[in-house]
Amino acid sequence: MLISEAKNLLRMSGYRLIKETVDVFEDVAKGDKYAEAIAWAAAKGVAIGVSDSEFAPEAALTREQMATM
Repeated sequence: MLISEAKNLLRMSGYRLIKETVDVFEDVAKGDKYAEAIAWAAAKGVAIGVSDSEFAPEAALTREQMATM
């Protein structure tokens, strides 16, 4: 899943987790366990979501997405 890959990249980058996360996508709530990882990935250009307002965090990760990351 894209969520776990975003979290792994976040940890590998040395980024320190913080409690406050900016809402980037409509389908990712601020309190979601993966919200911070997704916000980081979007800010760094690692993941852009499926549209400007949707990330689809529960969608299956495709081979193309995995290869890009």
